[in-house]
Amino acid sequence: MKRSLPIAILILAASPAIAWSHSFAIYVSTPLTPPATYEWTYVSLIFIAISLTLCHRFAAKRTLITSFLTAVATTLVFWVVFVYIGRFAASTSTAPPPGLGPPSAIYLRWRHDELGRLFAFWNAFGVVLLAAATFVVGRVWKLKTGRLALLAVPVIVYLSFLSPFLATGAIAHGWAGGYVMNAGEDQLYEINRACWLYAEENNGRFPIANDIDELLPKIETHISKPESRYGNPITVHPAAWAFEKDPKPFAWNEALSGRPAPKLPVWDVEQMPVKCPYLGARVRPIDELGEDQQQVR
Repeated sequence: MKRSLPIAILILAASPAIAWSHSFAIYVSTPLTPPATYEWTYVSLIFIAISLTLCHRFAAKRTLITSFLTAVATTLVFWVVFVYIGRFAASTSTAPPPGLGPPSAIYLRWRHDELGRLFAFWNAFGVVLLAAATFVVGRVWKLKTGRLALLAVPVIVYLSFLSPFLATGAIAHGWAGGYVMNAGEDQLYEINRACWLYAEENNGRFPIANDIDELLPKIETHISKPESRYGNPITVHPAAWAFEKDPKPFAWNEALSGRPAPKLPVWDVEQMPVKCPYLGARVRPIDELGEDQQQVR
């Protein structure tokens, strides 16, 4: 009891939990930690257990029951240790580094070169861990070289379940944290505020434009940083830029084109000349043009 208590406390203290991410939470796609809509890859555990059972039965010449129980034990150890280490890596702070995590949205445009390296690293670690679990739990290190080669089968099974991720580009997934969402609200606020500043200099009327691309050149002198930010256009929400294959830009309300600007303060999203297709009703109010209001509604 005296020995087990410190171990139990250590395990509980180190138990991974989903951390709040300031930026993007990045989870690498593996057969055991797939993105949303790819949960069917969990069946890879069954195929790994079956392949291990056959390897123990025909390579180690064990009985079918012994082979099955050894294979299940090996698979469970591999699964628990792999996912635990990956989840722990992704839960070490409020701004966690990349690791493994629950199913979530796929990163379709976010720095695929960096995500590719992470994908290769974590899945290589998974292969090494699977081989280690096979040797340690299955006690197969005394097998002859020819028979030992059969133990490559579960590794091949694991690698084969990576093909759906590689074929569709779903090599990483995750979610956008508070800083990302606030950045999107800041961009929308700046554009809307610039529309009122334009109106202030043009007889109280909004610019005449057909879409956001026509609008931006007319108000960019009123935007603190109108160019791309971190590779993301100011007219696209940063979360959409990361998760959407074809991200939708902010939408200019053509009905307000050339119309008188409403008197400030404005809190109603329907009175805003530019809206975000992803934020819904979340919009920062335009109060005084000389002040940066931090309230969000």
